[in-house]
Amino acid sequence: MLILTGLALVAAQIAWQDLATYTISDVALIALGVLSLAARLSEAAFLGVPPLTALGLAALDGLLCGAAFFLLREGFYRWRGYDGLGFGDVKLALAGGILVGTDGFAWTVLAASLGGLAVALWLRGRGQASPEPKKLAYGALLAPCLCLVWLLSAGLPQLQAPALTGIG
Repeated sequence: MLILTGLALVAAQIAWQDLATYTISDVALIALGVLSLAARLSEAAFLGVPPLTALGLAALDGLLCGAAFFLLREGFYRWRGYDGLGFGDVKLALAGGILVGTDGFAWTVLAASLGGLAVALWLRGRGQASPEPKKLAYGALLAPCLCLVWLLSAGLPQLQAPALTGIG
């Protein structure tokens, strides 16, 4: 329960700051990373996975998710000539990968992207644009979705096992 409360508070802070300034605090990202690691180690203990194995897999998941967003960021910049994804989002992907693993992160990105499309369509339907043209605070969508995916998978051992064992 303590981890859930911490995750919810950190996700709310990330969402609020990203909506207000299009930035994500490094302090919030470190807090998310620490809570994510605590969650993974708790899950590992519950499933009987050795702590060093859980740490290694959590690090691998974080690096893979962060690298995927980094490559997406760089590819978009080279294609369009401007940043379409902030570096805070890349660091959020790294922390999110630690929390939910690569499988869970794919579901998180899907949920956040669908949410972003819904927000953009809703704003367009109301005749409003975002405060800055061509900008959407993706971290404000991604952080709550990370918590939601983690919460939905936390009580289901069959969804936890792939993230901890690397089988998926």
